[in-house]
Amino acid sequence: APALVPLLFGDGWLMVIEPLIVLSLYAAVRSLGSGINEVYKAIGRPGLAMRLSAAQLFVFVGVLIAGAHFGGIMGVAVGQLVVVAVFVVVKQAVAIRIMGLRTLDVLRSYLPAMVCGAAVALIGFGLWLVPMDATLRAGITVAVAVSVVWCILRFGFTATYSELIGLLRRER
Repeated sequence: APALVPLLFGDGWLMVIEPLIVLSLYAAVRSLGSGINEVYKAIGRPGLAMRLSAAQLFVFVGVLIAGAHFGGIMGVAVGQLVVVAVFVVVKQAVAIRIMGLRTLDVLRSYLPAMVCGAAVALIGFGLWLVPMDATLRAGITVAVAVSVVWCILRFGFTATYSELIGLLRRER
């Protein structure tokens, strides 16, 4: 958001950067639970997926109304982030229990994505603080982020790196 908003929309939209940052965190957290309803269906528990989704919707409505009332767009963004974070944890915990998985194994599987995501966030925030042309900032941010993520995967998570390279080679 800090690099792209001024570039795409101009300085008149700078006030949306902070809510967009929170919403990007929301999207990242939400992605951690993106396939869980399909897992419930695959193990023969579609009703569980429906009940948890209905509970999440019910909580979302209340939190979003309160967020809008008390905090405007930032309140809505923070409300979405908090609700999705809570429900990702709940849905993952239920799936782990039902499937008999070890929590530590599941958490370890998230580690490469979490480290890479944190690195990209730090790069983006760091470059946001440096005064420069928005186009230049966007280009530098992408180039540095891609390079750093490659290094993290290549040298820090070699198994994940090898798996990703294998997937890319098969798609060609």
